[in-house]
Amino acid sequence: MKSLARTILPLCLALFAAALGAESRVHLSETLERTTASVVYPVDCDGKAGSVRIEVSARVEDGEIAWTLVDPSGRTRLTGAGNAGKVRGDTGSLEPVVGRWELRVGLNRFTGNYRIDGSAR
Repeated sequence: MKSLARTILPLCLALFAAALGAESRVHLSETLERTTASVVYPVDCDGKAGSVRIEVSARVEDGEIAWTLVDPSGRTRLTGAGNAGKVRGDTGSLEPVVGRWELRVGLNRFTGNYRIDGSAR
């Protein structure tokens, strides 16, 4: 099994940092098997975009997934969780609060696929 920190984190950081600073779209998809981990994706927002949107979706074959998006003021902007089938969460259009956002993903014996899609305009 691939290391989550080695495969997901660097890609996500690079893509989301680019997305939150200028007009663009990003997509990250990861398929995992029997994985238990807590991953925090720090996302630095410079406020150049007029709005930001983040969507998280998962296909859960076994185990559990949960996520929380927290803005720089500590306010929770999106939460979601699931343990069977398809689950999805979407922030809608958000004001790009300047500073460090965190997308926190928790996996408990997770088997399946999850996606993170982001856009900035």
